[in-house]
Amino acid sequence: VDIIDLIPVSNEKICLEDEEEEILDLVREYKKINDQELRKMFCLLTKFVKVSEKSSKKSEKIKIAKGMVKAGISVDIVAKTIGLSVDECVEEKVGSIYCQIGKKIKEWRLVRGYTQKDLAEKMSTTRDEISNYEQGRVAIPLEKLYAIAETLSINIMDLLELTEDADDKVENELPNLIEEYKEIESQELRYALIKFLFESIQICEEKVKRVEKMKIAKDLVKGEISTDIILQITGLSLGEIQQ
Repeated sequence: VDIIDLIPVSNEKICLEDEEEEILDLVREYKKINDQELRKMFCLLTKFVKVSEKSSKKSEKIKIAKGMVKAGISVDIVAKTIGLSVDECVEEKVGSIYCQIGKKIKEWRLVRGYTQKDLAEKMSTTRDEISNYEQGRVAIPLEKLYAIAETLSINIMDLLELTEDADDKVENELPNLIEEYKEIESQELRYALIKFLFESIQICEEKVKRVEKMKIAKDLVKGEISTDIILQITGLSLGEIQQ
């Protein structure tokens, strides 16, 4: 027996070899597609899966972070441990008028190249106050709104022009989706499309989020946060976070 055969192959090397084989298979399938438009769709589907995975991981992070903050853990500690901004760890009044105005303030602040601290200093106030306004946590007095608009060199109406909410956007996009779907003549292709979309979403919901949840839980344990709180917020068992 050759001594080389007795040396164990690392899992990392096996994973790299498997990934290389997957990529080769992907390239082979891609090269079989002659139509340029179909090649573009192939790339878009790959991007769809990547974005779905990334979005699922981020939403799980935010969900756990907000739960930890509600349980009384310092928002700064949670943000640092999980890898989010402080604002992402705090509950927003989603859809409220103050939340929408706050988003406008943040958009214009970034356009001007200001940090929250910069804007606060120009208005002789605190960063926390600006953060509260941007997150829609508190009502913004009218005189303060005028002051923010003036500091950002915009009209107050630029802050009061509210954005279309997510539900409205979905409603507006649905007719196009239905039209595109109805133009697919093959029932078999329709079924394949639905199956692909639903399976992708299901994998993200059941597997991607769970793996991310376990990773976050282990990071929180390393950050010396109470195990009882971690188990309560994540819904995991003690055995799962000790694996």
